Amino acid sequence: MGDDGQAEAVQRHVVPLAAHLCTAGPVRVLGLRLAGDAMEDVAVQPSAASVSRCRGCAGPGSRDFNFPLEPLSDFVASFAQRTGIPVGGVDLIWKDSPDVQAEPYTLEVSPTSDINPPSPPDWKEGYAEFKHTKGFRHAYLGIRRKWAEAMTLAVAWHRRSKGHLFVGLDALLENGQVVDGVVDALSEIQRSFFLRLLAVPENQDPLNTTLGLLHSLAIPFDEVILLRDVNHRIWHLGPDTLLLDRLEASEERRLQELKLPCLNLADLTWSQVPQLALAAFKRTSRSRQPPRRPTSSEGEAPTLKPAPGPAKPPVAPTSAEGEAPTLKPAPGPAKPPVAPMQEPRNAKRMCPLPAVGRDNWRQVPAKDLDVIREKWEASVKSCERRGEALVFFLNLAKANKVAGHAYEMPFPHYIVADEIGWRPKRSTLQLFTVDSSGHFHPLGPAHSAHSFIAEHGDGAYSHWRPGITNSTYGKAMLLFSTPRNVAIKKLSLAAVVYPMLPPMGWIEFNQGKKVNHEELFREMFLQSFAAAGVSRPHLIEQADEAIPGTRYLWRVGGNSEFQLPLADGELYEKRLPYQIAEWYAEFERKGGILYPPPHTYIYYQNKVGLARLFNERKVKIPPTWVFESLSEAEAELENIKFPVVIKDPYGFSSMHLLQAADKEEFLQNCQLYFEKALPGVEAIVQSKVVAMREARVTYIEGRPFHGYWRIRQSLKSASAASNLGGYQDFDFPLSEIAPYVAEFANLTGIPVGGVDFIWEEEKANVTVVPYTLEVSPTSDINPPAPTSWTKTYSEFKHTKGYRRAYLDVRRSWTDLMTLAVIDKYRQERKNLFVDIDNVVAKSMERVRRWKGSKKAYLASEVMQDEVVEGAVEALRRLQARYFIRFLTARGSYEDPFNVTQTWLDSKGFEYDELIVVHGPESKVAHLTSETILVDDFTTSHEKEEPATNQKFMDQLSAAGLPFVKFPLGGRWDDIMEKLLPSG
Repeated sequence: MGDDGQAEAVQRHVVPLAAHLCTAGPVRVLGLRLAGDAMEDVAVQPSAASVSRCRGCAGPGSRDFNFPLEPLSDFVASFAQRTGIPVGGVDLIWKDSPDVQAEPYTLEVSPTSDINPPSPPDWKEGYAEFKHTKGFRHAYLGIRRKWAEAMTLAVAWHRRSKGHLFVGLDALLENGQVVDGVVDALSEIQRSFFLRLLAVPENQDPLNTTLGLLHSLAIPFDEVILLRDVNHRIWHLGPDTLLLDRLEASEERRLQELKLPCLNLADLTWSQVPQLALAAFKRTSRSRQPPRRPTSSEGEAPTLKPAPGPAKPPVAPTSAEGEAPTLKPAPGPAKPPVAPMQEPRNAKRMCPLPAVGRDNWRQVPAKDLDVIREKWEASVKSCERRGEALVFFLNLAKANKVAGHAYEMPFPHYIVADEIGWRPKRSTLQLFTVDSSGHFHPLGPAHSAHSFIAEHGDGAYSHWRPGITNSTYGKAMLLFSTPRNVAIKKLSLAAVVYPMLPPMGWIEFNQGKKVNHEELFREMFLQSFAAAGVSRPHLIEQADEAIPGTRYLWRVGGNSEFQLPLADGELYEKRLPYQIAEWYAEFERKGGILYPPPHTYIYYQNKVGLARLFNERKVKIPPTWVFESLSEAEAELENIKFPVVIKDPYGFSSMHLLQAADKEEFLQNCQLYFEKALPGVEAIVQSKVVAMREARVTYIEGRPFHGYWRIRQSLKSASAASNLGGYQDFDFPLSEIAPYVAEFANLTGIPVGGVDFIWEEEKANVTVVPYTLEVSPTSDINPPAPTSWTKTYSEFKHTKGYRRAYLDVRRSWTDLMTLAVIDKYRQERKNLFVDIDNVVAKSMERVRRWKGSKKAYLASEVMQDEVVEGAVEALRRLQARYFIRFLTARGSYEDPFNVTQTWLDSKGFEYDELIVVHGPESKVAHLTSETILVDDFTTSHEKEEPATNQKFMDQLSAAGLPFVKFPLGGRWDDIMEKLLPSG
């Protein structure tokens, strides 16, 4: 069986292979536990031969093989986990008719228990009589054969012990000979990987010819896979494999979009390959580590319930007394109820956890790291992956009723939330109730106004965060109501998120001095990545490691943290901004997309460059001069407007500032400046704007998120910096200055930075264009001092509370930087919302077959829907221009989200999001004037002539929401011209 077939056959950690109910005794369950990765639960599905209808139930000691194995799977898994007995037969008992949802009593377990095969359907006598029939032996050997196959699969699971490296055979050869370094590199790699060679043969006996070539050239390998076409290699790859081949840019980009890890040999030497391959495998395998066991503070894992004594079993508690507790697996949080249908192949994977940097990178001090990695609020019980979706099971005990029908809870687990006044429909979070069978039922509408949630409720919800100008420490929140406004204690809720992310990563500069700076930002970005749904950020330190199309964040500073060799005569302070810009630009030349853009760093601690930029872009600044010598300053003396400030153009934090009130003082201080300045360093002379206050505003993508007034000690002070005795006032009107900050960022082309503004008026009006003093693409951020603080800000920096406040505000910055990258990515394509029924699935046939009854919406029926001709291929074509977001009103379906996701994945659809709403009216909540909805706009499909939903189309037209009508029973070719105009 191939890997794909094995993955489909294997689903849970512990496999209930067979079970039967003894009418005069307990249930006997035979199980098999497969060794392997705890994050990818695996098992062999029971076959029709292992569970049958009631057979031979007539008398004492008979067997009933009509047994619900699936609901008992979680208990059997936890039983094997707790006892350490991976293979065996266990006897379980309930009082009276067993309710397998409740915890049973365990009587005994045997590691080598026998298995009773089912008796024939028409068998009427006892099971003992069946054992003496001619057919028993054949049935017995058949079920034992299945057991042997499952045991073999369990042993074969050792394939997970190493990585799987797929290598293009052509990349190993040149003119029929092995490329230098290949054999040594592959021999080293084989210690950590199974080597699986991919070949596209061109001769008549491809297998023997290829094997003969490999043996003659002594190329190590574990498997050779012959492909009809190089494009077919994609079917052998997965998120946990690694492809090594010469790749065109388009091929590499395609693999990255599919989240299939690869190394491009076109950019590497074979000496680099072993180390890079191992690093890539560690990154993917780290995301598959089993969840940690809970600590004592989180609660001990439950113990097994002992078997009852000779007396009759205790009566199970009634509903008034509370439900009997269920046994849970030891590691990680409790599992939610499991839907009876088969889940997507990659179900049960954990949600993203913060990645870990390389061992040789500079480490954060332990105290800071403890603060950065503090656990989030316990608003989520557990989280798992289903396909590309993240599923969060909510802890409703953390929800507070805030107004009317509205409940609120913090939701830091997913930060990509709606932002009032900016991105009101940014969030992709959906809310579902979860019933006792594990079925999901949609709530809505999403993106609801908070007043509507409070006043009307009935399932309306909003995943939101404060506007960037309203809260420096804005956090994601969940405001929701319950269906029909029932009591919250009666519900279980799950939040489903499709992150809709580009590939993302971090670039580490690992050559300068440790100043406890860059590594702080790295660790905070790794936290932000996980909270945005980034599964495996690409962490690199060399440009050759960059993957084209990946969005890389980075943050580095001066003070020798960034340090490269200098040519003779070059000055570190003067070369630094250009070295930073050039070094990071190499990653862009390799195809990486960096944020912030590296070219903006030529203005880092470079006031000469800023003066030129501001003059070129017509930014309002005080009169400014750049002098390279004292003689230049003397020659310009008559044109200078006093008083002035004399600055070191490559300094920071207002260091080495001098002032001059008149010509005499100016010449004196200019001479002093040039005497102390390093050779070749200019002087910046700027007319002083006489004011007590200046503003420091930190912005991201042209949007201010943090600002404060810097107040001078006196009008004579050269600067309001805190190290010169300045004070800070954090009561700053960010929203009022926001329009000019956006204009400033657009004018200068510096999207991220900290800018200093000043006004001449005593009471500054921030709606008036200010003077700009300077801007830095990597300025620091001062957190607000406590409102009761009365001393200088410099003194606050030495208090115990300052460090945490600093880390908190910087974490807010990394969250917002991550959001900016995601926002920019999501604006690269339009959003195409696509209905499912009768648009990509031939649903009408099913509805007519069952005449619109409930049976038409059962999972077993929905899974049989055929695909509308050309739908898969058409949507693949449209992906270059649109985000494909399925939007379906399947609220009346059985388990609509899980069923629909499984159907889409099984049919090969590629999409960015699946949204399930209750009815057509709830679709409107997801649409904007910039989106397009493709829908058939029909109802009453059980009738011979379905009705047109003209009311819905009129509603969309009135709201200015574009749509394309898909012809009922038509083809995708009929509408492609509207979606991809030939022009």
